[in-house]
Amino acid sequence: SVSRLSPPCNGASYIGDEMLVVPSEARAKEVVEFRLLRAEAQALAAAAPRRGRKGGGAKLLPALLKAESFGSLEAAREGLSHFPSTRVELKLVREGVGPVTESDVQLAQSVGAQVIAFNVPLESKAAGLAATLQVPVHSHSIIYALVDAAKEMLEAAIEPVVEARETGEADVLEVFTLTLNRKDRAVGMSKHTAVAGSRVTAGQASAGSAVRVVRGGEVIHEG
Repeated sequence: SVSRLSPPCNGASYIGDEMLVVPSEARAKEVVEFRLLRAEAQALAAAAPRRGRKGGGAKLLPALLKAESFGSLEAAREGLSHFPSTRVELKLVREGVGPVTESDVQLAQSVGAQVIAFNVPLESKAAGLAATLQVPVHSHSIIYALVDAAKEMLEAAIEPVVEARETGEADVLEVFTLTLNRKDRAVGMSKHTAVAGSRVTAGQASAGSAVRVVRGGEVIHEG
């Protein structure tokens, strides 16, 4: 038999809807389930940044969780629920029982999620697809190892905080223009390069430090 389906909507088909031909009703149900899950996961991923900005800038880290049984799933969910979410929030976009399948990998790739597998195998085709799509799969048989792996995922997703520390001040006494040969130029330098002859008035100045040039209270250059 051949089943035809339109994209998940309110059940009705409209002029211009794309139709997909599948070999069986079972396959049609599988495709519909995947599309519904993907749409839900994408909605969660889209809503997370808005929620994060309102709540102080928490970053979303989407993940799919698979376990061998409902009891194991509950244990894994409980173990993953105690991480602070002020900077990074672990969001489970899908939970399920059974091995990690190609559909899981495809869904993870479509929403930028990682896969967490608790005491379940990774199907061979799914493993190959994960490698091709570069979808991280974290597989563990011990709950403590799973929680530690999730903690490492969250820590890796935290964006570093860059703080500027003022180490010194200097007065520019005179500006010189040098004409440099190609071999004498550093990266980013032009043939005619301005050099500020300066006198350090506080702290120290060292090669490689970032510089902020201020004139009349206005910053005219940083780099």
